[in-house]
Amino acid sequence: MSRTGDRRELLRGPLLYGFAFVALTKLCWRSAHGVAAMMALCFGDGMAEVVGRRFCPPGSSGRLPWSPRKSWVGSAAFLASAVVSSSIYFELFRMWGWIGPERLALLAQLTVACAAGAAVESLPWVEIDNVLVPLVVAGVLARLRAN
Repeated sequence: MSRTGDRRELLRGPLLYGFAFVALTKLCWRSAHGVAAMMALCFGDGMAEVVGRRFCPPGSSGRLPWSPRKSWVGSAAFLASAVVSSSIYFELFRMWGWIGPERLALLAQLTVACAAGAAVESLPWVEIDNVLVPLVVAGVLARLRAN
């Protein structure tokens, strides 16, 4: 459950992850912005870590200048996996009648919201991204859909 093996790490990142997931589920689980926030947290953040570590090891040239622990390929993996996983759930929600029939507009809005989430995830803050990323994704998507 922790990246470094430090037991104190369990009190921060995973706890905030669990809190964010439960809050999103309780508050907005039938909404497009709630689903996008959950998918960004579950798939986007997870794939950024896995792909970033695999294809851009520490010390390689693909690291972000403002956040050397993170990589361009990890940010791209975040964006791609958050958009794809959200799109899959949007199709289910559309079938169940929970969101409207628009597809292209929603995909464009989702991509912008997930790009904002990827930007926040790329910042050098440790563990707090488990709260900030879903908040940003949900907030941006809700704002875009309101217009």
